[in-house]
Amino acid sequence: MHLYEEIEAYVIDLIQSGKLREGDQIPKEIELAAQFHASRPTVRQALSRLTMDGTIVRTKGRGSFVARKKFTQEYTRFISSYRNELEKKGLTPRTVVTHFEKKKAGAAVAAKLEIEEDSPVYCLSRLRFIDNDPKRRPVLYTTVYLPRSLCPPLDSTQFEDASLYDTLESQGLFVSHVLREIEIRSASAQIAQLLCVKENAPVFYITSVGRLSDGTPIEYSETYYPSDTSKFLVEIQR
Repeated sequence: MHLYEEIEAYVIDLIQSGKLREGDQIPKEIELAAQFHASRPTVRQALSRLTMDGTIVRTKGRGSFVARKKFTQEYTRFISSYRNELEKKGLTPRTVVTHFEKKKAGAAVAAKLEIEEDSPVYCLSRLRFIDNDPKRRPVLYTTVYLPRSLCPPLDSTQFEDASLYDTLESQGLFVSHVLREIEIRSASAQIAQLLCVKENAPVFYITSVGRLSDGTPIEYSETYYPSDTSKFLVEIQR
């Protein structure tokens, strides 16, 4: 085993044993060099490998830190509510409704929902968390638009606890087909504040149009995920 590999294995062991946790600073270059009787370039090679595989993040002038564990999102594989996706993994979802109103559809939303501009829609915005820890950052921020002409009255629905898909399905509205588009964007000031990331930090931006079995659009959503805590699983079969 090369010396840089020994240093790499040592840092990984510190993390896997629980001696270092997410966000903790790992030993400094000079400390690792002294401990392993290694040159600084050898230490940097080990740290570069750890950075490339996502184990640590390096901040100029501050040092290296244990990277946050990324949550694997399967949103790209299934048509399912976020609540159901987490519960299947044994995780506890928490939702904060940031905005809910009746409004008129703008041109962009109307085009996605294939309705006339200014048609009445519901607009629901939510922050989603993995558990009840108030200090944990949100996993995503999402806004969904629904044509009021097709939906049941939603004014009294408590979306902190209720699943949107379950609510629609209870009225016989089943989303059978979804088209999603994924891109990377820079977080605006508003999105950065909501997701607790720095302004202009990279975020995943996913738009989604859900349709009923007859092809009628029933929902259009815009969702932001912090790129440092999310990764997506895409399964393709032939």
